[in-house]
Order: sequence, then C-alpha cells, then structure tokens
Amino acid sequence: MEAIQKISIPRNKKETQSFPGKINVLRRFIPNFAEIVKLITVMLKKNSEIKWNNEAREYFETIKHALIEAHVLVSLYYNKDFLTFSFALEDTIVVVLLQKNVEGFE
Repeated sequence: MEAIQKISIPRNKKETQSFPGKINVLRRFIPNFAEIVKLITVMLKKNSEIKWNNEAREYFETIKHALIEAHVLVSLYYNKDFLTFSFALEDTIVVVLLQKNVEGFE
C-alpha cells in the first residue's frame, strides 16, 4: 500500500498511457473502475491534450485511494491453492496473489 501511496502523477503522455495498464490487473476488485479512470481515458484519445488540472488530479487520487481501500484484501490461507496474475511494462511489474473464498469467489 505504501508503494501505491508513492505513485506520482504521470509527467508526460507515455507515463499517462502506461498508468491504466499498470493498474488494470486490479480492475475487478475496484467498484466502478471504468468510471474512475474515465478522465484519464479521455485524455488519451487521439488529438486530446494531456492536462493534469485539479479535476484530473482528484481522479488520480481517487484511483490510488480505491486501490488502497480495496475491500477484498484479506489474510492468506496457506493450506489453499493460490492464483497469480501478473503484468509487466518497461519499468513496472504488477503481481496479484489471489485465493478463492468459501463462496468460491476470488
């Protein structure tokens, strides 16, 4: 969670493009993910300007808060199987370790 808190606002178009990819593997754990990243997605459309105004900064912080506050984070059960999902970019590696709960949900 500390690493998420330290994520800074992207400084250029390339960093802005890579940010959604870095967090995409976690999207199913964040309610309304598409709505939360909508403003960033709009900035990435062709002929759009990357402009980190106050509204965009608020969305960015909302995304970070959603990642930190994901309600599905629980302690591991070492006697159960693990599932892993990973994603790698030039400067980032994301790995999510999952288990199914008693209802069979990840």
